[in-house]
Amino acid sequence: MKIESLGPQTPERETRKAKTPSSAASIVAQTKKKMEQEGKVGSIAGTRAEHSMDARTGEPVLAAVFPRQGGREPHYVDLSFLLAFPNLQPMFVDAFLCWGATVSPQTRLNCRDYLRRYFFAYVKSNWSDFIHPVDIDDEMLAGFRDKLLNESGQRVKALHPHSVRTAMGVLRSTLGALNTGQWASVANRIAERIHSGSVGVARKTVPTRVLGLEQLLAILGAAEREVLAIEQRFANARVLMADGRARLHDTARIMNNTRSDYRNFSVCLAAVDEAYPELVPDVAVIKQRNPALGRAITHIHGQAVVTSHFYPSGRDLVPFVLLLTVATVFNPDTILSLNWRDIDFNKDQAGTPVIEIVGVKGRAVRDLARALYQDATVSSRLSLKQLLVCLREITTRIRAHLAPEHTDRLFVYVQQFGVKRPKGFGEDGERRCMTGSNDRVWGLGLMNFIKDNKLPPFTLGQLRPSILDMVQFMDGSLEAARKVGNHGSPATTWTHYTSGGVRARYRERIGQVIVMRERWLQTSGVIDPRRLAPGQDKGAATPGFSCLDPFDSPRPNQQPGKLCKDYGGCPSCANAAAHPGDPVNVAYYTALEVAIYRSQGAMSARTWIERWTPILADLAALRAWISSDVLEASREISIRLPNVG
Repeated sequence: MKIESLGPQTPERETRKAKTPSSAASIVAQTKKKMEQEGKVGSIAGTRAEHSMDARTGEPVLAAVFPRQGGREPHYVDLSFLLAFPNLQPMFVDAFLCWGATVSPQTRLNCRDYLRRYFFAYVKSNWSDFIHPVDIDDEMLAGFRDKLLNESGQRVKALHPHSVRTAMGVLRSTLGALNTGQWASVANRIAERIHSGSVGVARKTVPTRVLGLEQLLAILGAAEREVLAIEQRFANARVLMADGRARLHDTARIMNNTRSDYRNFSVCLAAVDEAYPELVPDVAVIKQRNPALGRAITHIHGQAVVTSHFYPSGRDLVPFVLLLTVATVFNPDTILSLNWRDIDFNKDQAGTPVIEIVGVKGRAVRDLARALYQDATVSSRLSLKQLLVCLREITTRIRAHLAPEHTDRLFVYVQQFGVKRPKGFGEDGERRCMTGSNDRVWGLGLMNFIKDNKLPPFTLGQLRPSILDMVQFMDGSLEAARKVGNHGSPATTWTHYTSGGVRARYRERIGQVIVMRERWLQTSGVIDPRRLAPGQDKGAATPGFSCLDPFDSPRPNQQPGKLCKDYGGCPSCANAAAHPGDPVNVAYYTALEVAIYRSQGAMSARTWIERWTPILADLAALRAWISSDVLEASREISIRLPNVG
């Protein structure tokens, strides 16, 4: 598409422009008006940029700070990547603070990620790190757009059109929101030059990548094995700790002064449980209180092994998430943010008790509800109820120590490294604000699950479209997949959740319908595939037969490449196959013979003899292949075929 020049303007255009507010100015005016109405003007004044040093690495840190209502901890957005661009940094920091004051924390993080991943990556790879805001001109912006359109991700495929539009829109809206300060006019000028809409971007052409049945079954098998192993581990932990308590308080151990010998694993577990009945602190804290116990954990048993018998890690939760995703067909963030209050174990459905799971999806017009039988299986050896009960039991110990927003979450864990603070996936109530699927702990856990089980790479987001794709494949219905996916429109299912294979099958089916309808019209309804049973060949011109190549008929007056229309001629065709063992098909053969004799009055005697007597002879020869019992069964079926012509 041709890009219009945005070079110097004539005085007449400058005068007209002065009278009409720019798009960026309009955005600012609308934003300011909205903030005044909602009482958010004060939030802009409270935003600020903070420079600090990372205590661990000693590297400089730049963060945008946004206050929150109710005296809660401010939201910090790390903008340290801007430090590499000293001349662009002031303008983009001011613009980000102004724009981010009125949006949600997650939107700020998404904007930051898009700026860093696309625009500043483009600047770094194609321009100088010391580029100045005034150097951002039409040439540079056009290059950025072209870069996006030809960008390839890690999987060596072009960026999704939505990503291209968002990357351009984020840059435009961020700079367009800056309405004060020395960089406001420059930022607005740049924002006006960024193309709006999807210039040069087509709709999604690459179907959603789905998992094959073999890979999906391998994932389910691996997840099942891990859940059963975890269930057994916690069952063994109860037995070990009971044995360890008996050993720990054995009179002989106390008298022999061997009570502090923690080489036995059950004794070590019991000692830890007795000293720390809720959360197990870091091993350094344990060593300060009980050096012998700390040394046994460090040098004999290992802290990760010990704590794994008390509560799960983020890695332990991966198989539970995968199996529950397959059972509910929920989106990744919906499944990772499920709460126990979203599950009803005794929901009555038409007199049958079921387990109802309700998931919340922010963009959906209604909640996603799944009602499954209580004994429904999520794998070959695991029921849904067993999976949920196990999950509840292994997380009970840490529930009292969760932050308020995670108290009721299904998936909660204690991190293996750093300060032991239980949490769920996603926002942790402090400086981080993210969705569950973007949580680093989840990402590492899934990566290790794939590695440990030697599986091909996949993401949690692929499970939902894979299952919807299989629903369409097995049911043959886009509507069935739409209902399972809880989509308001079948177009959503088709556009985002239908693989290339299913789309190809749909196209074949649509093409077949069109061709069949064309033949039906051209034969004035004589050849009507609607009368055929599902298992009968619709390609054959005569009911009861199958055709090896309906588009290349050797019969007279038929054209190559077009569907054969020689109704009645199949008994004498080299491409035809008969089914003498099927009573229904045999009934069609008898009906065809009757139709041929009935058609004598509609044509000359010579035509009927030359054209139809050979076919009657072939039908007679075919009758020799029909057994007496099949022939007798066919006589109970009444079929009337149209006259031949």
